Amino acid sequence: MAGDLGLVKAVFELAVQRKMEAVCVAGRVGFKEVATLEDRVKDYGGIYQDVIILEIPVADRERWWTAKPGNRP
Repeated sequence: MAGDLGLVKAVFELAVQRKMEAVCVAGRVGFKEVATLEDRVKDYGGIYQDVIILEIPVADRERWWTAKPGNRP
């Protein structure tokens, strides 16, 4: 479906301090960190948090999908 839509990468962002578990899981399925934006968002307590940007290639899904866990691009 991603290829049919012309998508090359899927990208998402997380507030790092609150979601490190999610960052670790995303890394295990092939997402790579591409940027960290320091003090970008304010949490519910009024404290500024870093935001991490992660992406994964989706255009070449055959190569990614058939790779063994831990060896994904």
